[in-house]
Amino acid sequence: MKGCVSCRVIRRALWLSRLTRKEAQTFSQECQSLPVVIEFRQNALEVNIRRQGTAAVRATVSYTDEKIGHVNLSHSPDGTFAEATRWYKDCTSSDNPHDECRKLGWSQENPANLVYAAEGSPNYRLIDTSRHKQLEYAALSYQWGNTEANRPAKTTQENEEQRRQESGSKVAELPQTIRDAIKLAQKLGLSYIWVDTMCIPLGADWNHEASRMHEIYGNAQITLCACASEVSTDGMLHKREAWKFENKTCQLDNHKFLANLDMPLNEMRIHSPLFSRGWTLQE
Repeated sequence: MKGCVSCRVIRRALWLSRLTRKEAQTFSQECQSLPVVIEFRQNALEVNIRRQGTAAVRATVSYTDEKIGHVNLSHSPDGTFAEATRWYKDCTSSDNPHDECRKLGWSQENPANLVYAAEGSPNYRLIDTSRHKQLEYAALSYQWGNTEANRPAKTTQENEEQRRQESGSKVAELPQTIRDAIKLAQKLGLSYIWVDTMCIPLGADWNHEASRMHEIYGNAQITLCACASEVSTDGMLHKREAWKFENKTCQLDNHKFLANLDMPLNEMRIHSPLFSRGWTLQE
């Protein structure tokens, strides 16, 4: 495959079809030596890796008369930070053209509690926002996966006092997805983040908090969606193997073009584990 552009396009398509970390690991470990079957469709190639006669991995490659343009993304978290920051500033800076993005807030109300984590600090604090004016914060939409995995994140009667103290608690003790969300929010210039299990302490009026979900997410500067995480320990900052391969269109001898199809964001969301959660509709 090395040096073969058409093979690179096909291999990249297979990697792009792996949305979760678990799917990528399975593909890397179990599917590399399995046979690849390619079927021609009207304007696409259907690529299948078969295991015991059934398709274990399925992907689509564009096969058209026109060259398709692409957005080339970084496969590393550091590159992702830079790209995300640039997009975020396009939507929030007063000297940028996305004027409507700054008018999407539901109200000027803060959530009852927010997590405060200054960039560079190993600790975080749980903040009562009742005495604060409107704060800029990120909100996290993610899957717990199971109660045990998410237990270190819960604010309980036993740890709430410590979390509210000036010294706070350690970020390193939180599940990886929440740690990654805090890090990403900090890179965007946001020191506050709302995470359900941390900001709604056990014993709080759940019915009241649940009735404000539209406001909590609607007033956030940005909602971070951990689409590819199946449990809160999965994390959300991983290298994407597909993006190691240059997103380059291949022109064939018959003047047709092979190109990777960039999955629309809405389609990616629909097929992600996150969207198996009922709460996601409101978030």
